[in-house]
Amino acid sequence: MNVEDINAYTHYQNAASNKVLGKCGMNFMEEYTAEDGVNWNWWQILNSNQ
Repeated sequence: MNVEDINAYTHYQNAASNKVLGKCGMNFMEEYTAEDGVNWNWWQILNSNQ
């Protein structure tokens, strides 16, 4: 695919999803709080072919 990056967002307490994204090679970027007060984790992987 010709994309620069892929982003994923998981609920910060969803340990299973967070573990899967880490194993898939995604990098944990930050935990943040949305406007509604819910905490999320932001994951990203960059395309090394760009």
